Amino acid sequence: MVKVHGLPFMKASIRSMALDEFREAFAVNERRSYLLGELLDELNVVARQCEKVSVIVFGSYITEKEAPGDIDVLVSLVPKKDHVYAIMTKGLEKKHEKVVDVQFQRGEYSTKSAEQLVDYFNGNPYNFRKGVRIARAVELLVPGLCDE
Repeated sequence: MVKVHGLPFMKASIRSMALDEFREAFAVNERRSYLLGELLDELNVVARQCEKVSVIVFGSYITEKEAPGDIDVLVSLVPKKDHVYAIMTKGLEKKHEKVVDVQFQRGEYSTKSAEQLVDYFNGNPYNFRKGVRIARAVELLVPGLCDE
């Protein structure tokens, strides 16, 4: 159990998966394959802006839903020095906002772990008021992202 705004909740279930394993488990039809392709393209856009990144996927894409409307992603990143100002003032540059919902948490020297990212999201008062909570997430391990 974990307390969020004083209320008890079960801790989120987080599983780490390599990209090939993730693809095999979730890109099981045309719509899901399309969404994964858009996510990978989006992560390449994110990678150009950062030195380090951690990625978790959550929401309907990691359920049994046959045709999710989008793919929800939360990233923790350390921006490249020449991107700090743009990220702080305008947010991350994004390419596929209609189908890849990327939210981010910026760090100065290191990225948050998958568990820290979920706690950060679930502890956000805005998400709490909307009744939005991550109960299940996949930490997506993408080799070579941001040349880590």
